[in-house]
This record gives sequence, structure tokens and C-alpha cells, in this order.
Amino acid sequence: MHQLKKSRSFWSLAISVSLLLSLLVLYPLIYDGMAVTSDSVKYINMAQNVLQRNGISMLGCEGDLRPNTHWAPLFGWMLALPMAPGLHWMTAARIWTLLSCFFMLLLLFLLVYRLSGSLLYSVLAQAVAALHPVLLKHSGSILTEPVAWVILLVLLHVIITFLYKPERRPALWIGGLLGIAMLLRFAFLGFLPGMVLLAFLPARRIGWKRSFGYSVMISIIALIPFLLWYLRNVYVGSGLADEGTGGNRLLISNAWVILLNGWKILLGFFSAPQNMAWLVIIPPAAVVLPVVFRVRSVFIGQKLHDLVYTGSLLIMAGYAFTMLILRTFSAPVSLDGRMFSPFIFLLIMMAVCVLRRTDEAGSRQRVFIKGLFLLWAVWIVIKGGVAFFQLQERSLYYADDRWKESETLNYALQHLEADEILTSDPEPFWLYGDICVHRLPLRHVAPKRSSQYEYRALVWFDCTNRFYIVCPRDIEWGKNAEQLDFKDGVIYLVNEPH
Repeated sequence: MHQLKKSRSFWSLAISVSLLLSLLVLYPLIYDGMAVTSDSVKYINMAQNVLQRNGISMLGCEGDLRPNTHWAPLFGWMLALPMAPGLHWMTAARIWTLLSCFFMLLLLFLLVYRLSGSLLYSVLAQAVAALHPVLLKHSGSILTEPVAWVILLVLLHVIITFLYKPERRPALWIGGLLGIAMLLRFAFLGFLPGMVLLAFLPARRIGWKRSFGYSVMISIIALIPFLLWYLRNVYVGSGLADEGTGGNRLLISNAWVILLNGWKILLGFFSAPQNMAWLVIIPPAAVVLPVVFRVRSVFIGQKLHDLVYTGSLLIMAGYAFTMLILRTFSAPVSLDGRMFSPFIFLLIMMAVCVLRRTDEAGSRQRVFIKGLFLLWAVWIVIKGGVAFFQLQERSLYYADDRWKESETLNYALQHLEADEILTSDPEPFWLYGDICVHRLPLRHVAPKRSSQYEYRALVWFDCTNRFYIVCPRDIEWGKNAEQLDFKDGVIYLVNEPH
């Protein structure tokens, strides 16, 4: 492991490149506003309730306050901090995003340097992260991802320290950071299996008994905050989460989705069409290439780069397996760029480890492997440059002008009462009308006749992306129903409220 330099020029380079990339790449994307998704609205609402001393709560559909038991609580508290002096929630989100992206790039620079000792590799890794289309896309939304990436990189620094010198202190830090990360994004629970297995990698040096002790220590400390949150939810009358649409029990299908969608994101694709099945060659390639080029000790050796490489694979495998189990038997996990974005940082670590180990290979193999990773980096930078200009014209979801100028929304706000409305998208009602309305029920439990709905109006927006809720064409409308058509949606009125 290479020690970080204390020279002024080293830190000036690390800080200046991180700051420059943050300002040149990210700031233009969030200057005119950040995307506000359904989850964003919940975090903003949570932050406002924190400032009003209402605790970890959400505004209910009857205008009452309800304990938040569905969304991880930490980001709402973080968002409330810059809002406390009176800043608007959009400004507060910009501050956190810029700070997070700066520290993300700085920590990545330091991480790569610790593994490689190369300033060139460090700057190149920063460029890949700053311009990776998936990271760019989710940096421009009011979401937990940018902060989660920072915690992940701090965690990876501690993991390197632990693998280099397995002791109690870094093991405690691994468990503590993972526990905090779970309160920011519940998806970090998926990293626990890999972290537990990772404790056994230095067993040859410290013994299996100590490795087992460290794995138990990491598990207990990481799960304490998560279990406290669960007990709190049970106390206020719920469980871990207050709603869900059930799992998708097609195990093989889910495994294929994880394999395809998880790895294609590394190549900078937002979504993978079905004809891109060839991308499944990437996971085997990550395993086979080091063996082919005579660096197979990367899997069985006790050198730091070997341990980091194998540890990264364990973390990714454990995370993918956890998502597979959750999607199949429990929650409707979205296997998209948000869920798999941490893999990008793990792949960068693995790439650096392989590059360092190729120094022991022949000249031809060394040139080939370095050329392969350089090609990947150039591909990401080019694709990211294209995505940068595309994302400047992206939809801001509920912060978009189409919602502010929505005919359907404006009519509903002016002519209907909150307790009369059932809608596909309740978020804009709260953002622009300061009222809370009910969302349409899930498709598989929704009543089929309009007379079974105890609301006067069903407000449907054409741009909704909720495929899992009931839509108007699924409902049998009675003779007394009136349909009002608008450019961006439709409102169904029942003359007499039930």
C-alpha cells in the first residue's frame, strides 16, 4: 500500500482536480434545478417536519402527521441542516450534492493512489467517475446516492486499511460506517454478506479464529442501527417498511436481470435492450483475464492487491445475491442504475489491482491489459461527454415546467378538495398545492368498479411512470361518471361523492 504524500503539491493536485471536475461537470447540470422524483418529495417532506420539530414523520393523506417507517431517515435530517437558516430545499439539495461530489472525487483520487502510487491512474479514475453517465444522471436528482457514494468510498478506504493490517479498530469502523450507510439507503444491507466474508481474507496471517471474531464484530455493529430503526417502527405500529408490492418469484428471471442490468451499467448504459445479452461476458472476463495473463495469484495470494481484488468480488457477489433474494421473495427492488451504481467504484478498484499485478506479467500481456482498461476509461469519458449534453435537456420530473403548467393539476387544485382526489401522482399536489391526496391503489388489489372508490375524482397524468398502479382503463365507470380531458391528463368525476 502506498502512503499518501504530505507535500503541498500532492494535495493541491488532488483538491484542485476534484473541485474543477465538480464545478465543470456537475454544477451546469444542477444550476437550473435538480430533478425531484417521488422519493425526493418524501425526503423534502421529512426534512420540513424535522425543522418543525415533528420528528421523523411524513404528511399523511388526511393532512395528519404519520411516523415515517418506509424511507431511510438519515437523508431527511441531512437535508434539514442547510434548510434550518431559511434556505429553500432546492438550494439545500444543491449544497449537499456539490459537497458530496467533491468529496467523492477527492476520496477516489486518494483511494486509487493508495493502491497504485500513480497520479495518472488517480486523475483518470476521477475523470471516469465524474463523467460516468449513470453517476451523472443520479447526481442531478435530489436523492441519497451522492452522499451514499461518499460513505462507500470512506468504507473502501477503511477496508484497504483492514486488509493491509487486520486489527480491531478498522473492523469496528467497517461495521459502524456500514450501519450508518444503512440508515441512508436500506440497499446498503446488501453489502453486509460481502463485508462478513471479507474478514476471512487475511485468515492465513491472523488465524481463522480472529477472522471469525472480526466478521461477528462487523455484523453486530452494522446491524445495531438497522435493528434500532426496525424496533422503533414496530413501536410506532409498523415494521421495517409500511408498504410494498410483493416480490417477483421468478428466481431465474431475476438472476438474469441482475446479471444483465448490473454489469451493463458499468459500461455507461442507463438501460440495456434485450439484444445486448453479450454483456454477460463481462463478469467471467473479470475473473478469467488475470488467470490468462499469469496473475492468478490475484485470487489466492496474500498481497494487498490480491486481497482487495478478491474482496471487491465478494462484496459485489454478496450485494447481487441479496438483491436477488429481496426481489424474488420480498420487496419489488428496482434493478437500475441507482441500485448498482456502487459497482462502478468497486470495478475501478479491481482495475487498479489488476493493473498493478500486471507488472509481474510479460510485456505483451501488460500492454494488452493496460490497453483494455484504457479503452474502457476512454469509452466512459466519451459516452459521459455525450450524456452530459443530453442530461442538460433532461426531465426534472416533478420540478419540470410541465408540472408547474399542468392543466390537469391546476384544474384539480382549483376545483377539487384534497379528500375528494385519488391520483396517479400525489407528489405535485404537495409540491405546488401544499395538500396531500391519495394515490391510486396497486393494480393487483384495486377495485374494478368506480362505485367501489370512496372518492369524487380520479386524476390521471399521462406522464406517470407508475406501471404498478391501477389505471383508468382498468376501471368500469358507471353512467354518472364524467370525463374531463386535458393536454396532459384526464380527470374522471363521479357526480355524487360516496
